[in-house]
Amino acid sequence: REIRQSIFSRMPLYFIVFLGMSIAGIFLHGYPYGFHLIHIVYNNDILNRVIQAVTRNGISLIYVAALLVVVVYQYAMASFVLLRQSFDQSEGQFCQNLWQCFLASLSYGLRE
Repeated sequence: REIRQSIFSRMPLYFIVFLGMSIAGIFLHGYPYGFHLIHIVYNNDILNRVIQAVTRNGISLIYVAALLVVVVYQYAMASFVLLRQSFDQSEGQFCQNLWQCFLASLSYGLRE
């Protein structure tokens, strides 16, 4: 029973998929080789800790993202009322309605 459990555990399945992606990479112009980058994360203790920190505190990250959206929406409302002429339409920053101001503020604000 232990042999059966060890054959069908997570790691042998991972290495079978790893081998399958290697073979598929030969025939599909190398695109499946991107799967092998996961192996770097698996073997690196620091990256494993980063992934654990993100997944354990996932709900906190969602709350932070929601706070970001609320703050950007407040800024978009102020921009819609006071700074509508300051948006440069040639750069794709439209502000004819509040939704456009919000999307422009979110997009431009995160890029700059």
